[in-house]
Amino acid sequence: STATESSLAWTVSHDDFRLRATAAVQHAVGRGTLALRLGLGPTFIYEDRVRNQGMRAGLTGSDLETSALSTVPAAELEGVVALHVAGPWLLIVSGGPSLLVSEGAIHGGWTTQLGAGWQP
Repeated sequence: STATESSLAWTVSHDDFRLRATAAVQHAVGRGTLALRLGLGPTFIYEDRVRNQGMRAGLTGSDLETSALSTVPAAELEGVVALHVAGPWLLIVSGGPSLLVSEGAIHGGWTTQLGAGWQP
């Protein structure tokens, strides 16, 4: 995921990359599948900070722009519904709670996904 925020002084961009090992329990129901999926692994967070109008003020190097990369452990537990809508094509909806550990504190959130799939 990506987010960019600006203030009068800074423009800050965050890029999050999730790497997960997943396990799922699933059950076929009619034309669809219900599943419970658990994902564990690191989240890589890259942050880039640029001082607005810094080049006009003659700033260079770390006075103008800084960046940071960190890695935090994380997990998601998702409920998944997949429905065959046309032949091998599926509509997939999933969502559930997510946790990550940063600076010794646990932070919670929610993850959701909507997509298309193909299953022969």
